[in-house]
Amino acid sequence: MAQDRPALRAQPTAQPPIKCTCRYRGQDFHLGEVICLSTSGGPRIAQCEMALNNTSWTITEGPCPTVQAPASPSSPNLAALGPALD
Repeated sequence: MAQDRPALRAQPTAQPPIKCTCRYRGQDFHLGEVICLSTSGGPRIAQCEMALNNTSWTITEGPCPTVQAPASPSSPNLAALGPALD
């Protein structure tokens, strides 16, 4: 004889979120972070993402942004920098 019983359900347990990171040169980067990554095609922008339950760098075709230093005079005037600190 079958009795009508309520189905037992497993209650989800509260678990801390998994902290997935990508690594580059000994540093951890969180999902979504963007860095300038060295590749065989030169420095490229890369974003930390999930791919098949693993973190992975998604490399773009775009080069990393660069900043050029202002042009320096041919003979800098060091006296203009102020007194030397001892």
